[in-house]
This record gives sequence, C-alpha cells and structure tokens, in this order.
Amino acid sequence: MFYTFFSLSFLKVDTIEKVLTDLGLEVHRIRNKRATLEGGDVVFTGHEFFVGDSACSNPKGHKILAETFPEYPVLAIPLDPPKFHLKGAICMAAPGVMAVGESKWGVRAWKKIQKHAKFTYEPLWLPDKVFADHTCDVIFFNGNLVHCKSQEGAESVKRFAERFPDVNRVELTIGELKKVDAGLTCCSVLLS
Repeated sequence: MFYTFFSLSFLKVDTIEKVLTDLGLEVHRIRNKRATLEGGDVVFTGHEFFVGDSACSNPKGHKILAETFPEYPVLAIPLDPPKFHLKGAICMAAPGVMAVGESKWGVRAWKKIQKHAKFTYEPLWLPDKVFADHTCDVIFFNGNLVHCKSQEGAESVKRFAERFPDVNRVELTIGELKKVDAGLTCCSVLLS
C-alpha cells in the first residue's frame, strides 16, 4: 500500500498514479484543489502522524490525511517562515526516537509533540550549524539509518554513532540538495 500526497501538476500526478497502480499499489489522491499536503511535512512514527502546518500543507490537507488513515492520530505542528517543511525540524531516526534539530523550529515542534502525542518518543538533539536544519533530515528503514556525511554535520554524525552503535548507518551527501532547500527525504519513496 502506498499513499501519495504530492502537490505536482496533474500530469505528473497522473503519471505517478499509473506507475504505482501498475505495481499493484493502492493510491489515494487529494482532489480538493484548496487542500495541500507536502510529503516533507508528513512524519509517520508507526503509531501516529505529525504534519507540518506550513506554506506547503494546510488544515484541509491534514483533514484528508486523517480521513485516509482513520486508525492513526494526526497532529498538526505549526511552522513559521522561513522553515519550509516539518522534516527540516524533526524526523524519525529509529522506532521511538526522533531526530530533532536544535533550532527554534525543532524545539517548538518537540514541545508540541511532547504535549500532544499519543505515544512517547525520545529526542536525539542535533546541531543546526553548517547545513542548517538538514542534519536532522534522516531516513530510517528496515533497520538502516541514512543521514548526512560527517563533512556536512560532524557533530550530528558523532551523535548518530553514539546513539545507534548497532544500527547500519549510511552517510549520504546533502550537498546539491541544500542549494534548493531540500534534504535526504526529498529523494526517497518508501514502499511496503
């Protein structure tokens, strides 16, 4: 099952929908033109969704997410400009562990999660120096953690190694992605 919440042109969405349907996957589309839901604003913990209330995702989009997955709580996390996506402030680093940027956006998101989440999570605080908030933009899948290279966030990589000594960690460069305010999660499609 794969759910797509893209804000792309209809032609691109139609093409993506056909490819996914041809793979035998169930696809849900947002058809309300006033609803927006950007993948970079959606963090799924395995138990609930946190979704950014940002320039790219709005309450109408959050409502559609909640209707699509009625078995999971959906909690909106407000983001103030210039923060673009929720995943620039928090991401799942492992089951029950969130990578949280030490920026004001990361701190604010973490406080909201602590106050309103239905489940308990532990923070892994990461500095936001060289590559702004992108050191917390990580991908965890099948026991693997994909994160920035040490040249792009040496302290973050050190914290990943200390916190997850038994996890297969893969370092990838953020480099060119940073130029367009994108992170590692912008280059991933996870299927189950």
